[in-house]
Amino acid sequence: MLIGVMLEKGWILLGNHEPPLINMPLDAATTDEMVDLLLSELADGCEQIRSGKVQSKGTLRYG
Repeated sequence: MLIGVMLEKGWILLGNHEPPLINMPLDAATTDEMVDLLLSELADGCEQIRSGKVQSKGTLRYG
């Protein structure tokens, strides 16, 4: 679900079923502001899921 929520926000996260994980590659060009935005939108996405506002499950992308 979280991967789908983040995709709607414009983020592409890679994932895996076993073990369950989300892969978020960052490189040297990633700014502190970008990390803050990512963490904020992750927190918002988690809140949407907890509150039952999310309808779609999304799909995993493997990389």
